[in-house]
Amino acid sequence: MYNIIFDLGGVILKDKSINVLSQLNLTDDEYQELSKFFDNFKPLDLGKMTLEEKFYNCNINKNIEEKYKDFLINYYKKREIDFELIKLIDKLKRLGHHIYILSDNNLEAINYYKKLDHFKDIDGFIASYEYGTLKRDGKLFQIFLDKYHLEAENCYFIDDRDINIKVAEEYGFKTFKYDFNIDELKEDLRKNNILSEVL
Repeated sequence: MYNIIFDLGGVILKDKSINVLSQLNLTDDEYQELSKFFDNFKPLDLGKMTLEEKFYNCNINKNIEEKYKDFLINYYKKREIDFELIKLIDKLKRLGHHIYILSDNNLEAINYYKKLDHFKDIDGFIASYEYGTLKRDGKLFQIFLDKYHLEAENCYFIDDRDINIKVAEEYGFKTFKYDFNIDELKEDLRKNNILSEVL
């Protein structure tokens, strides 16, 4: 059996965080102001800042700020989940594989996602904010392996970013770069004897 590790944003969660703004009926000026919130999430992902602190450090126009505060600091609740991928995860679990989440993400978002029914059978979560380091820096992959007592050669990592894929490969993970083509992912899983031909 394999240990299959999924990224969240850009894989299980569709699109980029900033795309949640399309759910609002914004003027061009409002969009420009609110988009400031989505610039540079690194301090959040490193656990150095809360979403509320981020919000008040964006210098958003005061006339716009309070109207959209609740929406922005809860943006992660508005992100669209790829339910086809969730179905695939359920199938992989039924086949006996272990499923993990490895994400560059903030405290508030991860606490929310952990409570969703879609993730109730996940075998483990590792988030960057807990350890103050990002996937691209490398250490998070070693932290993951050490925490769950795993060998990299038995791990299959799915992410949407080239740099994360490259670093995972350097650690010895099998990898797949995901671009929302679930059929390609299934085919690669079959090639690696992770997914049976009938699924």
